[in-house]
Amino acid sequence: MKNCIVLLFIIFLTLSHSISYAIDDNELDKLSLASLLIKNENYARASGVLGSIKDPHDVQTDRYYTLLGVLALKQKQYKKAIENLLLAEKSGVSDSEKVVLEETIVKALIKLKKYEDAEKRLVNKKNILKTRPAYYQVTASLYFETKRPELGWDVLNEGIKKFDHVYALKKQKWFYLFENGLYEQSKDFLLAIVPSAPLSSLDLIKMAYRYRMKGLLKTASIVGEMAWLKSQKNIEVAKELARIHIESGQVMAAASVFETLSHTYPRFRLEASELWRKAGHSTHALNIANQITDESKSLKQKITLALDRSDFTTIATLGPMTLRNDLKKNEDIQYTIAYAQFMTGRFNYVERYLKNISRSDLFNKALALRKTNIDCMEEEWSCL
Repeated sequence: MKNCIVLLFIIFLTLSHSISYAIDDNELDKLSLASLLIKNENYARASGVLGSIKDPHDVQTDRYYTLLGVLALKQKQYKKAIENLLLAEKSGVSDSEKVVLEETIVKALIKLKKYEDAEKRLVNKKNILKTRPAYYQVTASLYFETKRPELGWDVLNEGIKKFDHVYALKKQKWFYLFENGLYEQSKDFLLAIVPSAPLSSLDLIKMAYRYRMKGLLKTASIVGEMAWLKSQKNIEVAKELARIHIESGQVMAAASVFETLSHTYPRFRLEASELWRKAGHSTHALNIANQITDESKSLKQKITLALDRSDFTTIATLGPMTLRNDLKKNEDIQYTIAYAQFMTGRFNYVERYLKNISRSDLFNKALALRKTNIDCMEEEWSCL
């Protein structure tokens, strides 16, 4: 039995070595891997994989240079992209690579503002290119960038009609509607495609941000809420929607967003508490502040809430706790506590919180409070 196990183990090691050797030695697999890495936007690793190929002639040369060109385009190295794609073209491009090569060259030419060259390619290779949605995307882009919007709309609408299931074309149409100041039309178009388009919460919140930056807060709120419905755990979505609500004067709505977010990410309890405080709901703000695990942040928020309602007794009671953490270095907090001690008649404790105040804007206030406190200690009956 023991000999059997040893023999199986030796066979396993031999097979493992053979498989590993085969994979390492198969350069074609490197091209497939590089292609997959580019699709997954892992450009650094894709570059490393392609760079490990010593001789392009040992692999499918046209595909190798095409992948280098596509990678360069993704990394915004447009001249390098064209150089590699032209090398791919010279090496005799296979039918399966022709469309990708032509699309990528045109995109790079447009980025380099070589519009005439890009248009020549689009015209000459139209029969090959128009079988894919990218043709309509790049052609529309070319027309809009060369101030021919009528042609741009025509080709874009033609593409959407032909490839109704392709979201990228619809997203491009929304973008051009927005960029051309057709905000109402862009909103109507967006609302029409939302039920069927695979829009992510990040797609929607980026659109909401654009509307907010144009001062279109009502539309921004509608689009932001759609993003929020898709994902109530996305921090960027929550932050942007809260900004929209705050700029719209809806502080309570912003507070609700952050409170929901804090259920997943407790570190946002402070923001939720502060927004509820600003919305005028101090009791609820205090409840949330009590859940903040960071003692310094929790104490600071409780003191702020107590100060709002001039509750000097609570502030004075919280004072000793601040001396055990970073709040002892917060001069605003220390002055506030000193003032609360004074206001509640605890004259013997005032100096404890004033002694470390040195900031110029608080120093004179601290001196005045110290002088008044000394007077009260000498004639306590006159200050009660």
